[in-house]
Amino acid sequence: MKSFWGLIPRNILKYKKRTVLMGVSIVLAIALITSLSLVSDGMIKNNFKNAIKDGGGNYDIRLYSNDYSNIKQTRTDELFNKVTIVSDVGMYNIPNSKYKIDIKAYDDNSKDILNFNLIKGEYPKNENEVALEDWILEKLPKKYNIGDKIKFEYEVNYLNGRTLKSEKIEKEFILSGIFSFDILGKDTSKIGKAYVNEEYFLKNLKKYNLQKVSYVSLKDKYTIDDALIILGLTTSYKDIMYEPNYSKVDMIKTISLLNKIFNILFIFIAIVAGIVIYNIFNIMVTERTKEFGIFRALGCSPQQIKSLVILESIFIGIIFIPIGMIIGSTFSKIFINEIYSIKNILYIPLKGVKVDLIIGFLTIILGAYFPARKAAKISPMEAISSNNNLSLKGHKLKASLQSEKDKSIRKNFSFEMNMAYLNIIRNKKRFITTVISLNIIIIMLFSANFLIDTMNSITLFKRNFKYDFVLSSFEIEKPTNGIDEHIINSLSEIEGIKEINKSKDISSHLKVFKDAVTTKGFKYLKSQCNNNELELKKLEEGNYSFPTYPISYDDKELENLTSIIESKK
Repeated sequence: MKSFWGLIPRNILKYKKRTVLMGVSIVLAIALITSLSLVSDGMIKNNFKNAIKDGGGNYDIRLYSNDYSNIKQTRTDELFNKVTIVSDVGMYNIPNSKYKIDIKAYDDNSKDILNFNLIKGEYPKNENEVALEDWILEKLPKKYNIGDKIKFEYEVNYLNGRTLKSEKIEKEFILSGIFSFDILGKDTSKIGKAYVNEEYFLKNLKKYNLQKVSYVSLKDKYTIDDALIILGLTTSYKDIMYEPNYSKVDMIKTISLLNKIFNILFIFIAIVAGIVIYNIFNIMVTERTKEFGIFRALGCSPQQIKSLVILESIFIGIIFIPIGMIIGSTFSKIFINEIYSIKNILYIPLKGVKVDLIIGFLTIILGAYFPARKAAKISPMEAISSNNNLSLKGHKLKASLQSEKDKSIRKNFSFEMNMAYLNIIRNKKRFITTVISLNIIIIMLFSANFLIDTMNSITLFKRNFKYDFVLSSFEIEKPTNGIDEHIINSLSEIEGIKEINKSKDISSHLKVFKDAVTTKGFKYLKSQCNNNELELKKLEEGNYSFPTYPISYDDKELENLTSIIESKK
């Protein structure tokens, strides 16, 4: 039996062309899966990175309150995993300059949740220490180094009842560190950050009614939507304002969509690889009919023949799957590294390795299984009489080839075309599976090209947003009707302006009948009442009102939206 299983490596070397053909198919499939897994990994990490940058940190919800004893309850709430509290201190105007320094008090967790990056020194540990943002340090009247004393006369704005009051406080700090703070779209031309520790706030400013913000991340078992509803239904949070990290909400939706798309693509690749491998093994079994018949005559069981074919395919997979992973990783880096930096040229995400191995061996085993069953059924007599199953069986083709329809098709064919047509008739199943394989491969290549293209956020932005500037009019205390028409007309007269489109939006509420509101919808509305008795009473009376944001466009912009508008009225 030992010599029998030794046939596996010998057959792989003996049938080199078949082995190479199947190896190339496996390499292409695995390289494509690896490329897609790298694209998927890059897009997901880019989305996560942009969401963290857009929100200024990795948190799920922000909670606001001017009462410190009220906001500090977030630290012990079982709903939250990580919590950091940031307190307003004051604003320092740099003398003879347009620049300001926003001084805030941070607790020890801030650097773990918010986008702080220590460049030099250390974060403040004592109440008399301060760390400054790198760029604003350069705007001060004199140059300061770590350990130098800096005197700030900052202004504290606080509420006394309903009255906004202001008070100036002078304090000398020791510069303990220099940091950078990464947030998308921040205005570094005017206001920089100063970091003091929480101890300074508690000892000197707790008596003032200053705003505190608690940045929280949720425990894994809670979603952001669930947490918002729970907060709205909890009485202890009725005096606290809160809002989700909208950047992270959008990121979660985007990542969920990406995962679904890539999972579908992986399934398509598995189908293609399975069909190609099946075709190759099916041809191999046909060519080796006599060989399998001899094995049977020498006493091999059908199960041994089946195992021989399947194990050959697995050995080929062990050789070519790693090659496909290396090729896919190497070539993908050329495209992906422009947007998502990969230090290791052979980097493959763990999910990609798992998908490569699962799809690779699964398609190989399934692709070889049915031809292996066919090989196991070959008898010695069949092998002797079959002549490798290559004889033309004219009686099965006669009816088809002599039909009037067939004759009219073939009469203008050359000899080569007639032979090709004959082979298609004889191998309909193989022809159909080959055509399907080619079509799916083409679709996959187009899909991969599209996904790689969409990774470039700049290209995507230019494609979806063709304008260079947005002018908006928005006032909370004094609502306006938007930008006046004569201003828009004057803009169109400016040299270089190619196109102007207009839109208006307004926040409003949509009233819904009681029977149309789901249980989850009712919980949402109740949470929005924030335990306000008047709002809860309205809800009990059946006033179900959801926030909406209608948008109006001009005729030119509506023309661009024709494909998604059901009615042009």
